[in-house]
Amino acid sequence: MAQEAWERISRRRFPKDYIADCNPGEARDIPMSKEVLLFRKDEFACLMIGENTYYFTNNEEAKYYFYSACSSASRVPFLGIEEMRTANRKFEADLDCLHTDLERIRKINNLSDSEMSEVILQFENLSGIHGLL
Repeated sequence: MAQEAWERISRRRFPKDYIADCNPGEARDIPMSKEVLLFRKDEFACLMIGENTYYFTNNEEAKYYFYSACSSASRVPFLGIEEMRTANRKFEADLDCLHTDLERIRKINNLSDSEMSEVILQFENLSGIHGLL
């Protein structure tokens, strides 16, 4: 069960494999860190990557860079908002499938919270995706 979702997530990298149909502009460098946080402050979506903070007025753009940072991308191609929205939706669909499969694994194997945390940590370490599972 998780094999299919795992292969879908592990073979694809965000954002590059989710923007194949797009014509990206120049790339933006972002720092790499496992400490990534997205939150709202006043009218801005704020993205903290390590000690760096970025402010966005558009939620789709903020999520696009958030998912990129959580996927260990250090160079992120610039896209239009609609292209970012499409990439975000495709990635979220894959994450939803993975969450569903992980929950099935938990139920079938009757895993405790700590055992499930270990399974998720292994998925994160192997996939390069952090903080989304």
